[in-house]
Amino acid sequence: IQHDFSSTLSAKLQLYNKDIERLLLPINEETFVPMNNGRGYSRGLEFIFEKKPTQKARFSGILSYAFGNAKFRSIDSDEWLPFKYDRRHALSVLSNVRLFGNWNLSILGQFSTGYPFTDVLGLRNNLNFFGDTSFEFERGARFQTRFPAFKKIDARLSYRHRVGGKAFSFYVDVINITNERNVYEITWEKRYLPDDRQQATKRVIYMLPIIPSLGVSVRL
Repeated sequence: IQHDFSSTLSAKLQLYNKDIERLLLPINEETFVPMNNGRGYSRGLEFIFEKKPTQKARFSGILSYAFGNAKFRSIDSDEWLPFKYDRRHALSVLSNVRLFGNWNLSILGQFSTGYPFTDVLGLRNNLNFFGDTSFEFERGARFQTRFPAFKKIDARLSYRHRVGGKAFSFYVDVINITNERNVYEITWEKRYLPDDRQQATKRVIYMLPIIPSLGVSVRL
């Protein structure tokens, strides 16, 4: 569904609903033996509000919001679980401002809820028939814990200049201005203690920190 308020202002709403059959799933998370024994679905909507750039307008931008729900289950189970990429809410705001002369400022802000994962509660001591012990991860409910929310703001200040028939653009980029520590992945390791016991240690891998850069582009 799309509505144009004017030649430069528009709004769009998109809906989707897809069912998935014969989904390739691992029998369990330890062995990862694949079987086509899963079903799934992906449903959601996306709303986009856009102000297009013009020669006279100093401001343009796009506002988008997306809601999604993606789940799966094994054919021998009635429990629906979220996909690893399942993300409930995602908001993006892109603004472009023509400051003065050939100077331009662009800002991109992104916010979204975290992806689901299976948390580890600790280690379980298993004793076999021969009296040997082994430590295995004690996991929580599957895909019922989520990463922290994702937040990031990027900015670009650019200057455009024409020389002959060529257009030069000099710019300064700053990725992740607020230096947010967004989580990329969470893993667990087994650490040995002095008394021969083991301990589950969480390791958090973060995305890129604040990164400034300079650049130039040429359009021939």
